Amino acid sequence: MREIPSLQSLCFRSVGSPACSTEDAFCPLENHNVSLASRLLRRFHDEAQMTRIPCIGQVRRENANQVDLHHPFVGARLENGLLVAQYGNPALDVLQSYVDALVEMGRMDDRRLGKRFFEEYKANIRIPETNGDVLSPPDPKKTKRSSRSAPPVLASLSLYNCSIGRDTFEALIASGLANHLAVLDLTGVNGLTDELCRMILKEMPHLQRLSVKNCRRISIQALTPLEGSDHLTCLDVGGCFNVSAAELLQYVVPNVPALTELHASGLGWTDVTVGQLMTLGQSWTGLSFGFALASPTQNLTAKSLREDLVVCSKTLRSLALPFCETLVDNALLGMLGRNFPALKFLDLRGNPALQTVTGWYDGRASADLPPQPLTVLGRYTSLSPSSVEETKRIHPLETTDLMVILDGGGMGAAIPVR
Repeated sequence: MREIPSLQSLCFRSVGSPACSTEDAFCPLENHNVSLASRLLRRFHDEAQMTRIPCIGQVRRENANQVDLHHPFVGARLENGLLVAQYGNPALDVLQSYVDALVEMGRMDDRRLGKRFFEEYKANIRIPETNGDVLSPPDPKKTKRSSRSAPPVLASLSLYNCSIGRDTFEALIASGLANHLAVLDLTGVNGLTDELCRMILKEMPHLQRLSVKNCRRISIQALTPLEGSDHLTCLDVGGCFNVSAAELLQYVVPNVPALTELHASGLGWTDVTVGQLMTLGQSWTGLSFGFALASPTQNLTAKSLREDLVVCSKTLRSLALPFCETLVDNALLGMLGRNFPALKFLDLRGNPALQTVTGWYDGRASADLPPQPLTVLGRYTSLSPSSVEETKRIHPLETTDLMVILDGGGMGAAIPVR
């Protein structure tokens, strides 16, 4: 018997030519019942033993976090170590894989994801609250009453590196999907403008995590709808060259009280702006200040950074300082080890003054802190497999759960050293 390919493989094969349309596949039948494609997709919810599809693996790199700690932005780790879409289910994983496949095969454009695609996405989010009966149109009166009594079921959507514009965003809004999204990843969507960003954010009252990383056409005006958000806990604006650290501190961060993660690399952080960030009172769990160098116009010094970071030493779990050559060295790791008991993830790529992670464990030993897992992105530093092995010999018990990601020799690959 011929082996049946995985659902993810089938999803990749279904991409096809531009004539392959999800709008046709999910078009209701003449008798107003849902299409066969919709019916088959929604049956996945009845399969109790069906596992989630990993959003990392197979044709993609095995672990995207070897390149960036915070991507894929919709990732959530299962017990087996695989990353899947947050707030998802098997049917949503298939739909997300379709989007990712279009991008990876270079076949994404503004005609691919229409209103029916996003309506199907929403239907597969709402199946738990409708007990699986989604074959008939919802009663508007019942929907209105239920929306008052309880928040909608939520999910994640990644449009990572999608070549899309107004048509796609208007279709998403028209479908009503925006009201059901807790996580939205718009990383690298170069067609995103201030107007489009405001338009979509105004329709997302339950948003918890947002990435507009590397969306280089937007300014601080794109983020004005976030003001007063009670749910947003994580914001990634790294690489948005038309947004500055000072603008974030003036117009966004103070107005989003639930924010605990701010990833804002490349926005011109200085001693003054980092100090201001620490005085805002948030219990920061994740911070990114990458691509910061000491210069006449962008002055972030190692001494000031260390003094300011201590403010959030008890809560910080993730810190990214990639390509901060004047800030990161062996001494910094010693300071972090002594003062940051909850820190588990460090992105220190592109810092050649970093030669060893032994200082981290020396610092923890001096502060009498217990062992805990640590992941270090160390590509393009002076770390090496031999230096990591030396650290393991010096601290054999404490380094049981140490993983350092090193450069694979200029071929774009990474080497995990455990």
